Amino acid sequence: MAGADPEMPVAEERRRRGRTILIALLAFVALTLLGLWLARKPIATDLIDRELARRGVPARYEVKRIGVRTQRLEGVSIGDRQSPDLTADWVEVDLVPTFGAPEVHEIRAGGVRLRGRLVGGRLRLGSVDKLLPAPSGAPFRLPDLRVALDDARLALDTPAGPVGLRIDGRGNLANDFVGRYAATAPALDLGGCTLTGLALQGNVTTHAAQPNFTGPANAQALACGDVRVAAISSTIDATLRPGLDGWRGQAKLASGEASAAGWSADGARGQIDFAGDAARTAGSLRLVGLGIAGPPARTPHAELGGRYAVEAGRAERLDENPGAVATSIRFDGGLTADNVAFAQAPRLDGFADSVAGTPVEPLARALARMAAVAGRASDLHASLSLATRGGAGSVRIASAELTGGGARLRFSGGEGARLVWPGAGALQVDGQLALTGEGLPNILAELHQSAPGAPISGVAQMAPFEAGGARIAVAPVRFDNGRFATVLKLSGPLAGGRIEGAALPLQGRVGPGGLLLNPACAPLTFDSLAVSGLKLQPARLRLCPAGQALVANGRVAGTIETPRLHGTLGQSPVMLAADRARFDGSGFRIAGLAARLGSGDAVSRLDVAELSGAPGRGIGGRFAGAAGRIGKVPLIVSDAAGEWRFAEGGLAVSGRLTLSDQADPARFNPLVSRDVALRIRSNALTASGTLREPQSGTAVATVDLRHDLGRGAGHAGIDVAGIRFGPGLQPERLTRLTLGVVANVNGTLSGSGRIAWTDAGVTSTGLFHVAADSLAAPFGPATGVRTDIRFTDLLGLVTAPDQLLTVATVNPGIEVEDGVVQYRLLPELKVAVDSARWPLAGGTLTLRPTVLDFSEEAARHLTFDIAGLDAARLINKLEFDNISATGTFDGTLPMIFDRNGGRIVDGSLISRAPGGTLAYVGQVSNADLGIWGGIAFDALKSIAYQTMRIDLNGKLDGEMVSEIRFNGVSRGTIKPVATGLIARVGGQLAQQLQQLPFIFNIRIRAPFRGLIASARSFSDPSLLIQDQLGPAFQAEKPPVQPSDSENKR
Repeated sequence: MAGADPEMPVAEERRRRGRTILIALLAFVALTLLGLWLARKPIATDLIDRELARRGVPARYEVKRIGVRTQRLEGVSIGDRQSPDLTADWVEVDLVPTFGAPEVHEIRAGGVRLRGRLVGGRLRLGSVDKLLPAPSGAPFRLPDLRVALDDARLALDTPAGPVGLRIDGRGNLANDFVGRYAATAPALDLGGCTLTGLALQGNVTTHAAQPNFTGPANAQALACGDVRVAAISSTIDATLRPGLDGWRGQAKLASGEASAAGWSADGARGQIDFAGDAARTAGSLRLVGLGIAGPPARTPHAELGGRYAVEAGRAERLDENPGAVATSIRFDGGLTADNVAFAQAPRLDGFADSVAGTPVEPLARALARMAAVAGRASDLHASLSLATRGGAGSVRIASAELTGGGARLRFSGGEGARLVWPGAGALQVDGQLALTGEGLPNILAELHQSAPGAPISGVAQMAPFEAGGARIAVAPVRFDNGRFATVLKLSGPLAGGRIEGAALPLQGRVGPGGLLLNPACAPLTFDSLAVSGLKLQPARLRLCPAGQALVANGRVAGTIETPRLHGTLGQSPVMLAADRARFDGSGFRIAGLAARLGSGDAVSRLDVAELSGAPGRGIGGRFAGAAGRIGKVPLIVSDAAGEWRFAEGGLAVSGRLTLSDQADPARFNPLVSRDVALRIRSNALTASGTLREPQSGTAVATVDLRHDLGRGAGHAGIDVAGIRFGPGLQPERLTRLTLGVVANVNGTLSGSGRIAWTDAGVTSTGLFHVAADSLAAPFGPATGVRTDIRFTDLLGLVTAPDQLLTVATVNPGIEVEDGVVQYRLLPELKVAVDSARWPLAGGTLTLRPTVLDFSEEAARHLTFDIAGLDAARLINKLEFDNISATGTFDGTLPMIFDRNGGRIVDGSLISRAPGGTLAYVGQVSNADLGIWGGIAFDALKSIAYQTMRIDLNGKLDGEMVSEIRFNGVSRGTIKPVATGLIARVGGQLAQQLQQLPFIFNIRIRAPFRGLIASARSFSDPSLLIQDQLGPAFQAEKPPVQPSDSENKR
């Protein structure tokens, strides 16, 4: 073919050779690959073994499949055969061919068990660490690798304790991994805290190379020292940075019961946000406590919220192990608590009770009411910050406010309050403390401390505080280095009265030993004091400590030496004084108390040896050794003791006393009362009690007294219901005035009296009834004594005139009946007898008017006149059956009564003219009388006397000498009583004497009350005649005129 290219065959040839070579090469490669494929497992095993050997990692595995895409190993075990670090049931790797080396597309594993340890903050996986690539210095990122894990677990040993992890899931680790995780820890020791029963589980996903973990985390309990938290639960939502070197997220928290340092909580809940890395993590938190209670307070709800930061650093102090990680924590936020109830609130009520009746009580009760309201429901708001690093830290309260019941307590300004540790845990304060609120004292205090625990310096100011009529004012209190000074001024009610302007300078110091207040004496002053009508003038007292200080270590003890106060009670001046007054925490004691009321001679006085008391529902206590007198009332109170109390606006006293007469000698003996009840209120003093005879306890009188302290006037009613005199009680036990006057009284005394007094003087009246069935008097026993005594001066024992006394009978030897005595009692214990008259044998027995003085032991003279005494009626009254007589007698019986008894001096009875008769008509028991005896006996048988005189001298209770003289002519026959010559001589003589007058002189010595018996001896007159004529006349031949016979006229 003309025109063709000559090189065409050559090119074609070359192409044929090239195809041949290529085919041969491909065939070789194919044959080679086929050989490799057929030998792939041995080759892979050899490669893996050589690599493990090179890295020094012992391992066991079985190659199950080596494919173009998927490679599978089973029975993988790395590490020690007995305790491998990693095991896996199976592992599959999917490869993706590339122009270079194949790339791993996905790794799948099942039944992975990995053991690890956390040492020095680094994860150690044992032999597995040798298989990990060396650090490249590039930031870590999750590989763009798909994985699929089925039951992969990690057993991690940490310094806190063992932790078990499990993860299941699949997906690209860098973007779309989805899986589940779980973690458990039986107990973790977290640096002094123990967390038990930890269990976490949830979902894990990745997006943009950032893993995200969500799910619950629970723990059985957390214990940190005495802190206990039970049933902790949370829900976590956390995301890690792509390099796994940072995180962010939040957790919702809740717990069961918790307790710490005496506090407890029913539970807690809250939320925490976090963001950061291993160097610093920060965020916000909000924790709410429920049912929180502790010794000082309780609240149903408290909340802590704010920002926090946790930073890791190196320890710098020697005690922190230099080089170790020292974590620092900071928190800034606030604390709130609702309805806080303070346990100390009731103590204010107790304090108010302890100062009842004092000016402090209204203030204390107002504070107690406010504290009770605020203590039951107050709200707390505080701004605080926390900073810790290693073992050191501090808490700072920038401000705090407590509000409730209208009260507001706020701390703010300055550096706040700071607590620093380690150390003694002392507080450092720098700021202002303010208390405000209606019904509360407004207080503002500036507080400064140079160092924790150092003395506080500053100044405190309080506005005057008023409540319930009381007012307290405090001068600015300046304090520095533990020392302070101020002046306290107080006004207010006091035991039903009021005190104004009581002021006391205060100096003290606060130190390790506590509070010392007023170690030296200080002036206690007041402007005025009024109690129950008592108004005291301004006074200045010296108040001294009774020990180290007035107040020392919580104990109060002070004394006031020789206090003296002046004032008025109503319109009367008053003075109060004492030897010493002492007080302490148990109360007060006053020794030698003296009170004087009034002026001039109308001063009322009260002296108390010892008075003690204590506040509490008023002010009260005991007293002993009290004595006194009201004005001019001549009655003295002594030996008084009992209890007293200022309460309900007055003074109440109860106890015992002795009442005596001021007069000397006393008009009555001391009486006692064991039921005295006295009350002073609104210038009025009232008292009542029953006066008793001390020895027998017999009730004598009931007294009701009322005294106007303002006017110095009053009155007392005396009621004698009825005193029964008998063997157990005689009048001399009540008054000495009856001694020697009456005795053996059997009767009653009743009546009433009234004593009234003013500045002008004392008046007293009374009406008393005396009914004596029987009594003994110096002149003889008496019965039926009755009288009503109307006193015009009861205390002076003075009556109105014409008082009448009736006497049924009186028997001085001759019983007289129906006596009537008219008398009056005179001052100075004198009795005027105006008249006394008794009917006696047809005549009268009359006492001449006289005045008897009972104020001293002097002789008392009584003169009785007898007029018209009928001898016949008298003999008949005396029942002298053998004697008859006629005649009328008059006479006088002067009597003297003294300490030796009563006696008749120169008493006489004289017959009236023309005389009378006297006759003895009885038998003679002894006829042998002799001549003259016979003559005398015959003459007495019937004699007409012209005059008869009876003279009486002697003691009424002793020997009485009675001389009887009468003359007359015998009207009978005189016969001799002898025989023989004597009879004849006697007969002649008797005839001669028949018409001669006889004169009889008879002397009788006998007890006065035996005279009547002597008179009755006339029934056998021989004995009397023998006694009077003498023994010579009993002889057979008596002389004419015996030498020892009585003179005859």
